[in-house]
Amino acid sequence: MNIRRVATIFFALLYVVFVIQNTQVVEVRFLFWSTQISRALVLAGTFILGFVSGRLWSWIRRKQEEATEARAILPAEGGQPEQGGKP
Repeated sequence: MNIRRVATIFFALLYVVFVIQNTQVVEVRFLFWSTQISRALVLAGTFILGFVSGRLWSWIRRKQEEATEARAILPAEGGQPEQGGKP
């Protein structure tokens, strides 16, 4: 088992313990909306939202880099590599 996997498991366990210890009901307000919900659900939802948005951001960046590399490799009209300048 490599160090990255051990660290991931360690922090995941710490997060689970933190969520379990924070099960009180709290009021959540957002703009004109208000509700009471378990703090554990708020923490889990926040974690999931952050994880998904991070993965989405990473995927978008990777696709942009791949598109940039593809444009740099493919020759433009006239046989010259595209410089990103005027035609």
